[in-house]
Amino acid sequence: MGAARSSKPMSDDASPVRSLLIPVSGEDILLPGAVVAEVTGYVEPEGDGSPDEGVIGTATWRGQRLPVAALTGLGEEGQREPGARARLVVLKGVSNHPELPYFGIVADDIPRPLSVQAQTIESLSHDDLPEGMLACVLANGEPAYIPDVEALEAKVHRALARESKVQG
Repeated sequence: MGAARSSKPMSDDASPVRSLLIPVSGEDILLPGAVVAEVTGYVEPEGDGSPDEGVIGTATWRGQRLPVAALTGLGEEGQREPGARARLVVLKGVSNHPELPYFGIVADDIPRPLSVQAQTIESLSHDDLPEGMLACVLANGEPAYIPDVEALEAKVHRALARESKVQG
């Protein structure tokens, strides 16, 4: 990750946050469990999505169309080809778009649960954060990025709006 340690914890709140450490493109991202609706087996996204526009395609999840977001800029190799242990991580929409209650991301492997507290997470100074990442942290000794879920969701929403204009 090429980051240096900062001695400051991220927050003084003592209550633990149940989180998931999700491997994406050779790096780990850290998300609170409350944002994750489900982790399922990998399903190849359909359609002609464009990672540059925010969506790599759509998958069917629980009978509904689920846009699969592209997390670009992570890892040296960019968006990896999913392997046998890949998973689809379904995230809850956080911006209250009625047409986007959920969207997915592709994980390289099974996400690991992690209980994070103020004293077990510290900010790492990182001069060049990958696109869409808010911070680089050390959580319980594990380096991870914290993604900007709102920005990722907005990017997916814009891509879907463009798609519906083209189809309509």
